[in-house]
Amino acid sequence: MQAQQLLEPIGVAAAIDELTVLTSGFSNTNYKVTFADNAHKPLVIRLIEHADKERMAKEIKINDFVKDLPQPKFVYHQTEDSAIDLPYIVMEFIEGTRLDALELPLTPEQINKLGQSLGASLATIHKIKFAEAGFLNGMLIVDKPIKMTGRSLNAFANQVLVEQGRQEMLGKSLSRRLMAFIEEEGELLNSYKNLPCLCHSDFGSSNILIDTNTMAVSAVLDFEFAFAGTPYVDFGNLLRPPFGLEPGLRESLAAGYKKAGGQLPDNWYHLSLLTDLFAWLEFLSRDEVPEPVLDSVRIVVSETITNWLWLD
Repeated sequence: MQAQQLLEPIGVAAAIDELTVLTSGFSNTNYKVTFADNAHKPLVIRLIEHADKERMAKEIKINDFVKDLPQPKFVYHQTEDSAIDLPYIVMEFIEGTRLDALELPLTPEQINKLGQSLGASLATIHKIKFAEAGFLNGMLIVDKPIKMTGRSLNAFANQVLVEQGRQEMLGKSLSRRLMAFIEEEGELLNSYKNLPCLCHSDFGSSNILIDTNTMAVSAVLDFEFAFAGTPYVDFGNLLRPPFGLEPGLRESLAAGYKKAGGQLPDNWYHLSLLTDLFAWLEFLSRDEVPEPVLDSVRIVVSETITNWLWLD
């Protein structure tokens, strides 16, 4: 990669010491750039490999719009084909440990600090409101409305399991249990009456960096899947096992969210698990479903149904 040439627009002429591949997003690859001198801080070059300029424009807009969120500042972006025939973004490099790389279990004090910080970060994201739910274009305007009601969850489950024939993959017994569960409990999703909010939609794992000295969020990354929806999308994603099973996490997460101005009903955890079924069904609907992912779908669906009445 001609990294030196890509940095010319921001006036960085220092010799590159090292170029390291970081975790890749769905449609990009990230490179950490360190320099031979001490005058320049490390940077990250993100190559938009699938040339999805609309998604790239959305990320740029969110980075500029959500100022209070801990995230890397975008230093430069080239939306047209560049010297390497790909659009790209140059951003700050932020130190931190990936959320999914934290060594579990955490101490109660660590969980409290981390949960509070994660809750505050989510509240900051969710402050951005929209007139309707749906997928966003590069101007953060909903150009494809969607619904996240009990009826839409029921319809999506029927589409995936019956019309696409994925009930064989999930297992006929578990598929019948899931359909009956959604029929019985799905109407809870209709209780969300607030305006749709900005949802990160992949809030967890490698997209959250943690300062392990303070157990605070140092950066939220990759808004490539962001859309307008309900806050329970992000809560459901974050609270997937094993991290979501850490004792005390839900309480500290909710406390941090409310302290930062977010509002949550008493049954917010139920709503988060129910909303997250959209994502698990989406995994199941893909052309190729790796066996580890399929195992996760089966486990989460089964445990959600089995434990539902005993959740607090």
